[in-house]
Amino acid sequence: IVARILPPDGEGDFEWTQKNPGARIHHPRSELTDATTLLTSDSTKKPMTENLSGFGQDTQEALTTDEVRWTILDVYLRKGEEEEHVHMNRASQELVTNAIQRMELSIAKKLEKTIPPEQIKELKREERKKIKGVETNQTVFVSSNDEPSQREWNIDGLVNGDFWKQVATTFNPGQVCITVQVHNATIPLSVDSCPPTVTAVRAFDHFEGRVFVGIPLVVDLDLLFATHAIVDWYIGGELVCSDNVMCTPTEQDVGKEVIVSIQPLRPGHDGTDYLEAYRFKHTVEERPNNAIIPLRREWIRKRDRSDNKSLRVMTFNILAHEKAFMDVADDSSGLYPYCDDDIIARSRRAPLILHEIMAYQADVICLQEVDDTSFENLFRPALHLCGYQGFYRKKMGTREGIAMFWDTRHTFEEASENDINSFPIQGLFPKDESEIKEDWKSMYDVYDFLQEDDDLRTILTKKLGHVVQIASLTRKDSSFGPKKVVVSNTHLFFHSKGHHIRLLQLFAICHKLAKERQGYPLLFCGDFNTTPHTGGVRLLLDKHVPPNHHTAWKHLDTFCWETEGHLKEETPNKEERRKPPSVHLADSFPTLKSGYEEFPVFTHYISAFCDTLDYILTSQASEMEEYGLVATNSAPMPSKEMIEKNTAMPNKEWPSDHVSLVCDFDFQTAKK
Repeated sequence: IVARILPPDGEGDFEWTQKNPGARIHHPRSELTDATTLLTSDSTKKPMTENLSGFGQDTQEALTTDEVRWTILDVYLRKGEEEEHVHMNRASQELVTNAIQRMELSIAKKLEKTIPPEQIKELKREERKKIKGVETNQTVFVSSNDEPSQREWNIDGLVNGDFWKQVATTFNPGQVCITVQVHNATIPLSVDSCPPTVTAVRAFDHFEGRVFVGIPLVVDLDLLFATHAIVDWYIGGELVCSDNVMCTPTEQDVGKEVIVSIQPLRPGHDGTDYLEAYRFKHTVEERPNNAIIPLRREWIRKRDRSDNKSLRVMTFNILAHEKAFMDVADDSSGLYPYCDDDIIARSRRAPLILHEIMAYQADVICLQEVDDTSFENLFRPALHLCGYQGFYRKKMGTREGIAMFWDTRHTFEEASENDINSFPIQGLFPKDESEIKEDWKSMYDVYDFLQEDDDLRTILTKKLGHVVQIASLTRKDSSFGPKKVVVSNTHLFFHSKGHHIRLLQLFAICHKLAKERQGYPLLFCGDFNTTPHTGGVRLLLDKHVPPNHHTAWKHLDTFCWETEGHLKEETPNKEERRKPPSVHLADSFPTLKSGYEEFPVFTHYISAFCDTLDYILTSQASEMEEYGLVATNSAPMPSKEMIEKNTAMPNKEWPSDHVSLVCDFDFQTAKK
């Protein structure tokens, strides 16, 4: 019998044996037919005690709370090569004698299936009653390491939660034996209560992602009743990496299959019988060419970390999976008809993007269009193992969002929950004038303007689900420069006729940053979906956008949300057009400058569009700003010809439809 007491939030029918069923296999070193098998009766292990500290945090909560509601019982019966399995979910407050009686009934039904029908027909009526009914005669025996003989344990009055907890905390596996009576036969069942258990195994694309040379594979685990798991990697049947949740295939591994084994354990229980193994769908392949890597060879050399004055920053829109396969109007061929599905599939693109991200060794990484599954099962675990901390925020109404990471090995301290925040941009527009910072006089004008425009106010404060991340990061070494750096990351409204919408989104973000920044230098990154000379970027760089700006308000009176952005058929005459406000940042807001001295020719290249939409901006030192960040270098950008040989982006050499931006900065102080 394998018993598991679920934590308070574990309810209902929990099946332990169905995680990633397509990838799960036998372990190469054993003859296990299932990851959860009949325990051994070995009683030579060190005895447990009532001290729960060795069980792991989840187990402590499961075994000490008064809110435990479910106990999972798995019974394994073996005779020769044959095995039967009974799975039960029992309330933790149920009498254990009742649970064992139910177990006997379930075992009887299982065993009855093994008796040929013709034999059952030959049985006398009285004998058939014995098969259909169960005469309960339950006995629990206990043995100890120094006493080979068994003693009987009176379990009358004990409930499931208490009984299985006592077994788990007091006895070793195999020391407790329950005998049940089925079909006039006495069946002894040894007990393992709360064994180390793997409750979830996560790998990118459920073990179906492509496996490339030089790109790490990583598994993320959830454990119960365990303090650790030994994760071993086998490539081509040989052990290549031991006790590590990450493994990177090499050139010698091309064409070979990859298997990962997971053995959960805790002090006093080695978890041998609960080992699991998974096979990756694809064998190891040569890494496809990512054309940006040879272009930036100087940027992937090992960095010199001795200089605490510098900071490397990266931003990258990595193309969300749902967008890559999105249909366009009546064209079912999608946004990238020139590109085969296997080229734009997430299973191929995401590992190549991870490889590029890791190659730059950036101190700060800002990503846009990140699928939640890619973040949780690839980027977060892989980058965490490389010393990065990060967080993710999904856009409202979609399955993708933005992610931010920062290096905690060399550059920044671990951030607390209070240091990292994300906000829906629709909630950054003031609901009343009391929410406006006193020196932001232009925000009063924008507030009044939106109060008079119901359609625009609804779009900005209810329709759009964009978000912004803001993190206040403490530097490990602030002997030169500021104690902290504030980093912000966002992805704005996409529509080509929505210049005024993006302008107001950026204005609201800056107003929020003014409240959150506390005078520290600012890094502002993202896909702003606005080109360098349109209103949104000019606001950030010039701090002012007048009402007559040539693009900022061009579609203010004609943009229509209800027709999915198509312009209104009737254009208001000059007298009917609304006069937009003059938008300017407060004098106290820092001057921002691009990390690229000259804006790239493009950062986004698709068949119908080619221009710059992505930015790394930093605040500059001034009389009002003690510290700033000045760009010292920027990674080279591709030419149009490099892209056009494969039509547009993405393609077999470019895994996203955007180009990453990478810049190096030095901290600067204001001239006195």
